[in-house]
Amino acid sequence: MAEGAAPADKLLREAQDHLAAGRIALADFYACSPLAGGPAKPGARAVLDAIALRLGLRDRTLFALAAPPGSLLVIKAFGHGFWSEIANVLGCILLAEITGRTPVTLWGANCRYSDGATPDAFRRYFEPLSDVLPQDLRAAAAFFPAKWTADTIFRDDVQKFEGDGARLPGIAFLGRRESVAVVDFHVAVADLLHWIPRDHPLHGKSPSNIHQYLARKYLTPTADVRRHIAALDATARLSDIEIAVHARGSDKAAELANLDEINAHYLQFLPQIYKGGRVMLLTDDERLIPPYAAMFGDKLVVPDGIRQEGGVAPHFRPGIDRVQAGMEAMRDVYAAVMAETFLGNGRSNFSCMIPALRPPGADNYLIGGDGMSLRSAHKFVMKAPPGAR
Repeated sequence: MAEGAAPADKLLREAQDHLAAGRIALADFYACSPLAGGPAKPGARAVLDAIALRLGLRDRTLFALAAPPGSLLVIKAFGHGFWSEIANVLGCILLAEITGRTPVTLWGANCRYSDGATPDAFRRYFEPLSDVLPQDLRAAAAFFPAKWTADTIFRDDVQKFEGDGARLPGIAFLGRRESVAVVDFHVAVADLLHWIPRDHPLHGKSPSNIHQYLARKYLTPTADVRRHIAALDATARLSDIEIAVHARGSDKAAELANLDEINAHYLQFLPQIYKGGRVMLLTDDERLIPPYAAMFGDKLVVPDGIRQEGGVAPHFRPGIDRVQAGMEAMRDVYAAVMAETFLGNGRSNFSCMIPALRPPGADNYLIGGDGMSLRSAHKFVMKAPPGAR
């Protein structure tokens, strides 16, 4: 590429190079980048059409993606934060919808919110996505990718980062004919946006609108979760909260170099929207509480919960009650849903999920925008965590 080439041309060349090397996830990512002109640009469209041919699809915008009737999409745990897991579930549900598969979760012991007592920890927190039971998977004959079989399907982290079938993007599952497809790597709604068939009701919708649609359709908290929410309501009077604030600390600093600046911005912005009512602070870091206590006094509500220790985020702390951590993550998000106004960190899945669960038109403020609606190439090149394969 010549010096001084336009950014769009550089990104398109990047997409073409990844395509030539067989890295379809990165080819798709760079071709669809708004800085490259988006998928409508002829060069980008050619890359996407070439990817479609590699996937065996005649036309990436037609409903030629569907699997045989009765096919399943198994959603295994990604192994990260609770609402990162749910963002992945929503992406996988979209994948299931556009391929005609029935979704079934299988959060094993690698889920940071599983105590290992059940084959699917998702069902501790949400009602099942379908009538399919985990044990039903033992009768399946054909799996994709091939690393999964009736014997391995209940194992965790099977060649997730390295080896055949590792780091598969959502688009790799389009057009597959196997009766069971298994996702064990993160799929975002935004990753599939340009692959939604024209005759699907979500075609042309924004990621935030798709999140809201899928959350309303599929995410129903269990009775146990509702009891945890009711217990907090009994002491905090959730319907009387004017502003719910979610502020991240602990390990988020490793992802966001400007985290301190973001957290300081909360305190500068709040006086602009505050009307004098009660404020609820949701945080993983007790070090962030004092400034809010000084600002709001006895009008501040801070729910009890597992927080960081030595800069280690709650879900990475050894020895914690994993189910309790999951219940608190559920309780706090659904508590924020009930507030009049919400303020959060747009680079936190916890914060971004709250507007997806709130009624249309509710007042939501995400500092930095809705990060859950953005794409990231990081996951396809990230290093495997210690012990993962």
